[in-house]
Amino acid sequence: MTTQFDVVSWNVNGFVDREQPELLAQLDWDVCAIQEATTPERLERFAARAGATSWCSAREHLDGAHADRSPAYVAAVLARGRARVTGSSVVEGAPSPERALVATVELDGSALLVGSMALPPASSPAWGPALKVEQCRRIVAFLRSAEAPVIVGLDANTPRRDAIDLADTEFWNDGEEELLGPEADHGLRDVYRELVERDSARLAELRRERPEGPLAVS
Repeated sequence: MTTQFDVVSWNVNGFVDREQPELLAQLDWDVCAIQEATTPERLERFAARAGATSWCSAREHLDGAHADRSPAYVAAVLARGRARVTGSSVVEGAPSPERALVATVELDGSALLVGSMALPPASSPAWGPALKVEQCRRIVAFLRSAEAPVIVGLDANTPRRDAIDLADTEFWNDGEEELLGPEADHGLRDVYRELVERDSARLAELRRERPEGPLAVS
């Protein structure tokens, strides 16, 4: 029998002491990928208020130069109910490992790899386009090598223009399309694109309303 995991992803933008956890507590989910969590203490409070019973963060895996940097924001994964976080790591070789967390979550005897990830902003002097693209490529390498089912919540800081048709999407830097473009070969699909493309009426309406994109407005 196939086990269904209900997964959500949210960049909380560091605002872990506001109302986000109360909203999460009202939603149906087994696993939540969080981007831009802050301190361990605030993450613990956030998790408790959201109803999580286990969690992990990338901060647990930082060492050497990365630990010395003491990043303000890190990725995290929460689980609740019968789901449990049973292990975690960061993507090997990622320039920004604090944005490249992989958690193993088990539910009813089945295991799922849950990534909570982000690409560092190329506009920041600390990163630039080269390291952003390298983060992309390290994530792609991880996805290609994964030996278990995997889902990723991603704060991509790209594309420049998310066109209705993926083939027309414009990225900020060459190399980002290896993760998110039409020729990406890591085997994962964009869940929102999949949802839209299966709804012919919705797709037709989007083409009428904004033929140049974007695919969604938030």
